[in-house]
Amino acid sequence: MCSSFNGKPFNSQNDIVIKSDGAIFFTDPSYGLCNQALNPAVFQHHRGVYRFFDNQLSLPGTDLKYPNGLCLSNDERYLFVSSNHPDEKIIYQYELSVYGEIGKVIGNKVM
Repeated sequence: MCSSFNGKPFNSQNDIVIKSDGAIFFTDPSYGLCNQALNPAVFQHHRGVYRFFDNQLSLPGTDLKYPNGLCLSNDERYLFVSSNHPDEKIIYQYELSVYGEIGKVIGNKVM
């Protein structure tokens, strides 16, 4: 699959979901880093949601402090991503384009 983005290793790849067309979405919080703190000199400078499809890696989401847990709607039109940060008890709902790319946040729910 892939082990880095823009020349730097991921922080701490965590959860994964695979769409029926083969697109892979995964979260990359900073849980595995010392004190869970970002270390942009060595790793990614953000915590993110990534998409890997057709040998292309993209970073469509950096909205959450601790992206953790993701799933697709039954019709695969939406990607839901939650946060595990104590001050960010939320689930974002992203609309997926017809090509499976993550669009804007269209809704969120506070847990």
